[in-house]
Amino acid sequence: MNRIKFAIATLVIVAFGAYFVLDLGQYLTLEFVQSRLASLQAFRDENFALTVAIYFVFYVVATGISIPGAILLTLLGGAIFGLWWGTLMLVRPMSRLTMKKGTRGTMRRLKR
Repeated sequence: MNRIKFAIATLVIVAFGAYFVLDLGQYLTLEFVQSRLASLQAFRDENFALTVAIYFVFYVVATGISIPGAILLTLLGGAIFGLWWGTLMLVRPMSRLTMKKGTRGTMRRLKR
């Protein structure tokens, strides 16, 4: 169990370090997203299921570790998939995920 916690902590530290060292924040700007929107929509038209899977994984990871730019990913989902698909992909699964996570955390705190 301690090895798993150490591995997760190491992974988070390496990810945050890479974010700053490799200047990954340049990709989390509205200007960058707007410049790539047409190519992202073309990729979505060719590979819808793959685009949904990739987007969902990035969105869950970004919101899960609270990196800057999670709100930009939400807006990007709406821009790429449109109102209805974006709503179906984000609201329902994320509300279930956060409800489960929040409920578990609350129940653990109450048991203490």
